[in-house]
Amino acid sequence: MPPDPKIETVLVCDDVRREHSGKDILIGVYSGGIGISALPAPINVAFWITLRAPAPGTFALSLRINLPHKNPAIDMTMHIEISPPPDMPFSDQPTAIFTRPLPLMITAPGDLALHYRWSKQGKYRSLLRKPIAIVSPPPAP
Repeated sequence: MPPDPKIETVLVCDDVRREHSGKDILIGVYSGGIGISALPAPINVAFWITLRAPAPGTFALSLRINLPHKNPAIDMTMHIEISPPPDMPFSDQPTAIFTRPLPLMITAPGDLALHYRWSKQGKYRSLLRKPIAIVSPPPAP
């Protein structure tokens, strides 16, 4: 079994789409925290992740999302196949994967925390934290 890939980048967005050309479109990237205007707040989040695999293989990446205020964790597993195109040698270039938008209900300010583990064994490790805060709308011009 090949060694696990290394996660290099994680971005939190409203949505991610892949064009026919293979390019990814990231919509509504949260560069800082997540601002909401009132509670409860329904939001959609998608995660765009780049990783680097040391060898070709099939990998199972388990993600766990924790929301503020004792909401139950959301678990998902992504099965990732990393292989070179036919007639090309393997390269450890970064690979981008993403989740579809996940509908979340925010019931309190706090942190959205994303954790990961490879396969279904082992302990979850922290991947990122995004603060969620109530923000005031900008003043009218």
